[in-house]
Formats: sequence, structure tokens, C-alpha cells
Amino acid sequence: MKVKIGVTFRTDNRGKAHSDYDCVAINSINLLKNDKGDPLFPFTVEAVTLPKGVSGSETPIHDASWTDLDGIDMLYIPGGPFANDTQVATSEESSTDHLKEKDFNRVNPSPTKASDIRKHKEHQFRTQFELKMIGYARQRGIPILAVCAGSWRLLEAYGGKVRTMELNERAVHHNPKNPWSISHAVKLLGGKMLTQLMHKKGVSPSDLAKVNSTHWAVAVTRDHLLESRDSGTTEASRHLEISAVCQDTKTVEAFESLYGTPVLGIQWHPESYLPTMPGLPDTPTDEAYQTALKSQAIFSFMVWAAYVRQKGVQSVADEVRKEHAAYQHLKTAKGLYTNKDFDNGRTAIKQAETTLRPDTWTPRMKRLRQELLKLEESPN
Repeated sequence: MKVKIGVTFRTDNRGKAHSDYDCVAINSINLLKNDKGDPLFPFTVEAVTLPKGVSGSETPIHDASWTDLDGIDMLYIPGGPFANDTQVATSEESSTDHLKEKDFNRVNPSPTKASDIRKHKEHQFRTQFELKMIGYARQRGIPILAVCAGSWRLLEAYGGKVRTMELNERAVHHNPKNPWSISHAVKLLGGKMLTQLMHKKGVSPSDLAKVNSTHWAVAVTRDHLLESRDSGTTEASRHLEISAVCQDTKTVEAFESLYGTPVLGIQWHPESYLPTMPGLPDTPTDEAYQTALKSQAIFSFMVWAAYVRQKGVQSVADEVRKEHAAYQHLKTAKGLYTNKDFDNGRTAIKQAETTLRPDTWTPRMKRLRQELLKLEESPN
């Protein structure tokens, strides 16, 4: 049995960031172990590229459709240096400062250079595709996990927005020359899904001492709530709530869905702590070990949620198939009764009862059974 995780494609490093990092991270979930050292899951986790079959440095021009998520049990939105339509400047950022524009990956609206054209295409088509994928996943009840810049896309899909970090915040969060050197403490907010899923056996009920987190933008908040695109409103907070913040700057590090299928946006890089990934320290200290366990717990929780959904969908599909088969038996019985073949008609009714218990019959089946009773009572 497989749990398939859809990973949206990105063109970074000619597509290798997707194939050699994002998909490798998802597939490494299979290496997670339980307390006895056995595989954590009784099934296989498999990364599936979305759109299916794309690769290379060219951004796929693909309009997302409902069927793109057929067979997908969880949606994963990775990071990447793309811009955001809702990103706003701060008081300490000049919109005319070319270097800052370049640092924060703004997309040239009228590109002429080949590199700028590629960025523009990725921004345009990746944005459209991922926003639609998130919308379809929500409609289909598919769990969603988005990390780093992917969490901004998730926030935008719910009506939220992001801002460029102020100068006094960037030292804690952004180092373009060595992004993996940035780490800081994260405070988990009590009573949230994220906090509960992290506090499992073997994991201390505490905040995260240090996480690898490098980013130049952050979710916009208002009165400790996620602010919406319509400035001054908190519409996004009707669906999402903040579940973790940076200890130093108090900026958002995680948010989650308030109801329904689990949806998580994580600002740091929990995938880098999965087995074989670069975030795992060679000689882990207790702090690093706890951070790794808690980050891994995010993936184990979301994968279990994907598995439960898959089983639920299969169960519903099985019941639908049973209902259809049982109804066909009743239709056969009606044809036999109409031709006065009551013995074979009763056999068909028994087959319907064997296929689906009568106490679970749907209204159309019950109505047809009543018609058969009337035919049986009035054989002439």
C-alpha cells in the first residue's frame, strides 16, 4: 500500500531542487523508525511530482485541474525563491533600492533578460498552479503541508498576505550567502494542533531551541491574528491561526487550520531534519535531537492524516460500490417479479441483502423494496 504525496514542481537549479531535494525529503519519510527500531508506517510513502511528469529548468505551463489530485493523499508545497503577489514593503525598505529588490526576489514585470523571463514565468505559472492546487485540496479534504516560502503561498490561498521583513529582523532570519547558517528559537503556542503533535513519547514538552530558518518575508499580523489582503481585516483568521512564533522577533513561524482536514504552514525547514537530509547534525546535542524529533513529528502526523483520509475515501468508495451492486440486484428482482418469476426474484433480493445490510440501504433501495413487496402481495 502507498500513501502518495503530491510535491509541486519548482525550477530552482534546473529542476534539481525539486528532484534532488524536495522529492528526496518526502521519500526519506520511509526511513523514520518507531521506538522499537521498526519502520514507523505499515505502508510506503511516495513523492509524486505535480504537474505529473514535468522536469528540467523550464516552468511547466499547466492549468491546474481537479483531476491533478486524483490518487494524491497529501499536498506538499515546498519553498523556493519566488515572489508573492501580496508581499508589501516595510518602512525600512525603499522600493527604489535595486539591491534590496534583488535580494528579496521581486519579479520584473517587464523582463528582457533570459534569467528574468524565467523568473517571471515561474512566478506567473507556479503561483496560478499552486493556488488552484491548494483550493482543490481543500475541496477534496486532502491534508496540506507547506514549508518556508511555500507557507506564504498557502497563506495567500486563505486570503492572507506577507511583508518584507524589517532591517532589524533580517539578521535573525536572512543570510543569502549562507542560508543554512541561520537558526533561531521558536516558541510554540499552547493548545494548538502543532504543539500537541510534537509532544509525543520521547519528545520534551518545550519550545524549539533552534531551527534552520532563512527567509526575507513573513506573514502579516494584526492584533496577534493573521491579517488579510484587505488591509485592516483579519478574514484569514477565520480559517487559520498562528501556532508558533520566533522567540526574538515574534514573527510568525507556523500557522494551522482551525477546523477540518489538517493544514499546516511552517516557516522553517522541518524537511531538512528527515533521515539523510542536511539539517540532521552529525553529532546531535540534546537540543538538536529534540528539534529533529519535533520536525519529524510534523511529517509523521501529516502522513498519518493522509493515510486516514485515504482509508476513509476507500471506505466510502466501497460502500458506494456495494450500494450500486445491491440496487442492481433489486432491479433484477423487479424484472423477475414483473414476469411472475417470484422464486428467482426472491433469490435476487437475498443477493441484495447479502451485498449490503438492509439497515444501511439508501432511500432509493428502500423505495424499490416497497414496490417489490406490493408486487409480491398482488401476484396477479
